[in-house]
Amino acid sequence: DRSVTMLTTDQRAGGRAVLATGETVTVQDLFALSLVGSVNSAAVALARSTGLTDAQFVQAMNQMAERLGMTTAKFVEPTGLDEKNIASAEDVSQLLRAALQQPAIAEMVVRRDYSFQTALGASRSVETTNWLLTSLARPEYTVIGGKTGYVTDAGYGFTVVVKRSGRQVLTVMLGSDSVDHRFTDTLTALDWVDANYVWAPLSL
Repeated sequence: DRSVTMLTTDQRAGGRAVLATGETVTVQDLFALSLVGSVNSAAVALARSTGLTDAQFVQAMNQMAERLGMTTAKFVEPTGLDEKNIASAEDVSQLLRAALQQPAIAEMVVRRDYSFQTALGASRSVETTNWLLTSLARPEYTVIGGKTGYVTDAGYGFTVVVKRSGRQVLTVMLGSDSVDHRFTDTLTALDWVDANYVWAPLSL
C-alpha cells in the first residue's frame, strides 16, 4: 500500500488529533481514519494522496455530487469543515446511498475501531464516532452504515442507514445541539417510523 507523510498543511482544528506532522502512514490508514474516527487531517492527506491539487479535488467532488443528483450541494474543500460547504438533507441521503454501494466504504463505516502502526512502528487506534455502533447500540436496529459531522452553522449531524425487521431506513439528522443528541434524536425518529409507518408487504 502506498504511504503518505503528514504535512503541516494537512492539520485541521477539530476532530481527533491522531497523526503528527512528519509521521508516515499508508493510504489505507488515512481512508480508515477518515471514516471510522472522523480524523480531519487524514481526510486532507487522503485527498492530497490522489495527486490532484486542492482545486482539482474539490472540482471532482462537485462533479460527483452533480452526477449523484445532489442538486443543492456545493463543496469548497475536502473535509466538510468550511461553512461554505453546503448540502441539503436530501443531498446527504443521496451521498450516503451512493457511498454504501462501495464495498470498501460499507465495510469501514460499521467498524467500531481501527488500529494501525506508523512507518516507524508507533501504535495508534481510534474508536468510531458512530455511537449507534457502541454505547447507544440497540439490538433491534442493525447499522448498515453512517457518518457523523459537525460545523457551527449546521450543528451536530448524523446520517445512517439501519435495518429493522427486514426493512432499511435512512435518516439524516442536522442541527442537533450536542454530540449525544444527534444519536438520540436519530433513535427518536427511527422509533417514530417503526411505530407509525405502514409498510407494504415484503415480496417473496
